[in-house]
Amino acid sequence: MKRLIYILTFGIILTSCNNGTTSKNDNSNQTVSADTIINECNSTDNKAVLGKKDTVLIIDNQKFTLRYSANIEPSKLFYHTDIYIDKGKHYKDVYKGYNATYTISLTDNLGKSVFSKTITKDNFREIFDGGILTRSDSKLPNFIGYLNSFKSFLFTIEFWVPESDVGGQCFFMINKKGELIENSLNNYYGGSDCDGKVEIPITKNFILTCRKILKSNGKNIEISDKRFLQVGTKLINDNTILVIQEHNDTTNIQNARLIDQNGKTLRAFTYKGYYNVLGYTVPMYFDTLNSNYILLDEEQKNIRVINKKQPLSIYSVAFDKMKPFNNDKFEREIVFDLNTEFSNNTFTFDALTNSFRHRTNE
Repeated sequence: MKRLIYILTFGIILTSCNNGTTSKNDNSNQTVSADTIINECNSTDNKAVLGKKDTVLIIDNQKFTLRYSANIEPSKLFYHTDIYIDKGKHYKDVYKGYNATYTISLTDNLGKSVFSKTITKDNFREIFDGGILTRSDSKLPNFIGYLNSFKSFLFTIEFWVPESDVGGQCFFMINKKGELIENSLNNYYGGSDCDGKVEIPITKNFILTCRKILKSNGKNIEISDKRFLQVGTKLINDNTILVIQEHNDTTNIQNARLIDQNGKTLRAFTYKGYYNVLGYTVPMYFDTLNSNYILLDEEQKNIRVINKKQPLSIYSVAFDKMKPFNNDKFEREIVFDLNTEFSNNTFTFDALTNSFRHRTNE
């Protein structure tokens, strides 16, 4: 982005906007000092129609058509202002962009309207920083599916600041009456975001997001601890969830937990094997043959094994307790890689002897 500098007669400097600002306060009416540096930024959205999609669904043995679209509203400007002090200088960031309209509608097999629901960027102001919403290109919502136990349509929607890694994803649900019954943050992007996605068990009696367990009875459960960053979530089986939060050596709190669908901790352990490159990654491999989730922890020099059918029998195996693997694969062994930003590792597993072998790849 080119930097434009104007010296105005009353002492205010105007520059390009600062993409690093994350303050959530809209201080557009606040008085600024004469030496305030004003950063202005305009949205890059310029297409009137961003996308639309139709999906045919069978609900209770009846055929329906779900239509959803995203449109820019060029006549409706979307503003956000931040005022702050940095290194003794006063700044005012003024963000100006376009609002967007997201329309979700349902018609029956005769073409009769069941509902039509419209939401805009304003619906997400309580979730995302206004600077992100104003600058972000608007995307077509992603339809996950219809969940009969919730009688609702499940969506995610993403907001990205152009030419950056800054943004995030919301999860929302609209019921068969056209009511927005859930609208919450699923994940941030561009730094310290959670390694996880929206998951639904086979029983379909709850929904797992990176931060919540959503229950069909409305008694939702927060699984994130506000004291620590959320590192990862994973649905292990229909009643067991792995939740990993940032490890803190000063708290002596085991940062990884196996919890049930009601948020009750079943087992806890210390896990330090995650890494952070524009978001957290938990190096994990799923052995489909033996139903094992295998987590690499190079910091503690071990792997952690969680069996899908018996998750509470979790155990760890230290690297120095494994025999070396030299490409001499046995017939009954499986071979898999687990890599991080800094290393590449190959393991073998023999289900008959319940033993691992290991090789670090240069």
